[in-house]
Amino acid sequence: MGGSGNRKKTSGIRDISLEAELPIDMISYVFPKGTYAILKYHGDIDNAGSAYGELYEWINDSEYEHAGTFGFEMYLEPLYSSFSEAVFIWVEIL
Repeated sequence: MGGSGNRKKTSGIRDISLEAELPIDMISYVFPKGTYAILKYHGDIDNAGSAYGELYEWINDSEYEHAGTFGFEMYLEPLYSSFSEAVFIWVEIL
């Protein structure tokens, strides 16, 4: 079956000015104003799922609740590079 099972599909967010034209194949999305729980994660990006587990556990144990919206990740360097920097995981809370 072509060996495509090992490819990683990625998507990302890039901060651009509202006046700039979007690059080809990029869509625009403005995140709503809200309160977000943010976790700073250092480590192998393929193991970041455990960080999500910790963040959701913190939300469940706190006075907050998950807003039911999608979270997002903010990378300080290109994905799958040497990854010496952190990734910030944002989840909207109420």
